[in-house]
Amino acid sequence: MLSIYVIDDERLIRVTTADELREQGYSVREFASGEAALQELRENGSDVDIILSDLKMPGMDGLQFISKAKALNPNIYFLLITAYATVNTAVEAMKLGAYDYLAKPFNLEELLLSLERIKELKAVKEENVQLRSHVKRKFDLTSFVGSGPETQKVFELIKIIADKNTSVLITGETGTGKELLTNIIHYNSNRSHKPLVKVSCAILSRELFESELFGHIKGAFTGADANKTGRFEMADKGTLYLDDIDDIPLELQVKLLRALEESEIEKVGSTQTVK
Repeated sequence: MLSIYVIDDERLIRVTTADELREQGYSVREFASGEAALQELRENGSDVDIILSDLKMPGMDGLQFISKAKALNPNIYFLLITAYATVNTAVEAMKLGAYDYLAKPFNLEELLLSLERIKELKAVKEENVQLRSHVKRKFDLTSFVGSGPETQKVFELIKIIADKNTSVLITGETGTGKELLTNIIHYNSNRSHKPLVKVSCAILSRELFESELFGHIKGAFTGADANKTGRFEMADKGTLYLDDIDDIPLELQVKLLRALEESEIEKVGSTQTVK
């Protein structure tokens, strides 16, 4: 059961909305002001999922409340109710972290639709957190089989390089665990919440190799009907794994070296560098 705070200085709207939500199975608490809700958040705010707040209230308004409440619990979803719906208000609310806003007078169906969307988003986020935790456990250092001195050296190297923003060359015969080692390095680093992008250099054609790695702009060549994001950009702040790197054409190795050493790329058809 999701927990909701309803904040509105107009008692009739507050009570009516709260009662309707209770009938839908939500756990609801009512507050006549942002100050009162904020005090409750400070004391018992860890269990609230959604806050439905009026925008214009005496004292602390809805935007001020969102700003302060977010600092106390960044996982709360906010819905604003307003009779003064404007584009500027919506933009400001979204900047501060509001999920959506409803214009007065609103009906129950509108509110329930927004709440359903939040429930779906919340479920997806929680699933992603669980999945990320599962993956991190899966690629813990203990998942690398071996206890000999050479394996222990590998473990020590992983601990040293995992949190460093540096290029790592992994060599070994097919089946010795190079990709597994890449996964372990990534998921034991401070980049584990960012993308791990894998590229099999051996299967990329020479003609499309540069576009695949660095991306291209619209019109760069025949068939380039739209801008394309390359693998380097996809892996920004994360990890890029280049498998079979020795298959990269010689003329492209200079560009690859520049990308690795200077952390910048140049898209096909563009003269601008991207950091």
